[in-house]
Amino acid sequence: MNLSITIITVNFNTEDLTIKAIKSINKFYPYLKILLIDNASKYENTYKLIKLNEEIPNLKIIFNKHNIHHGPAMNQGIKECDTEWILTFDSDAEAINGGFIEEMLHNINEKTYAIGENFLVDKFGYKTEKTKNSFEYIHPFCALYRRKYYSELPPFEKHGAPCLKNLKIAKFKGLELKNFQIQNFVKHEWKGTVRNYGYNLGLKSWIRKILRNVFKS
Repeated sequence: MNLSITIITVNFNTEDLTIKAIKSINKFYPYLKILLIDNASKYENTYKLIKLNEEIPNLKIIFNKHNIHHGPAMNQGIKECDTEWILTFDSDAEAINGGFIEEMLHNINEKTYAIGENFLVDKFGYKTEKTKNSFEYIHPFCALYRRKYYSELPPFEKHGAPCLKNLKIAKFKGLELKNFQIQNFVKHEWKGTVRNYGYNLGLKSWIRKILRNVFKS
């Protein structure tokens, strides 16, 4: 199978996790392009990434001068790509089995925009039960997105759920969000940038939390 895919990972001062993540997926897919966006990590952290770049020739690294956060960094990476598909892969994810990309692509059709772990969220991006206001969300820790559709949608943004608006509009346009049991292939530790540094989303994040609590009460 000819896979027109770029793998995108974002790093911010979690280089040991990031290196582990990249090596794990490169083990199964050494022929795919990997694009790493570094969000202005400290030099003592980035030099390890430079060494990794020497070891993995299909890896390209973009070093940002400022931390633009996870969602905008994924958007930056997607704009750099020319492949049909984008695989987002979190820095604290680890591929434990191969073959999942092929299986994902086997389960799509022309209207499929994204495939990955699909669950319901409320309008603020929090996981929820099914209600008249809930909608589907593909978590980007390991998910495929079709690039030509992405270009027609709102970009991933600075948000705790960075794909929220993007996926909501995709669904509104009639595009398909496909569920896939990615946990059988990729382990997600949930211990990366957020655990070490928080979301750092500013005032808007606090306002969202307050509004969510108000509407739930």
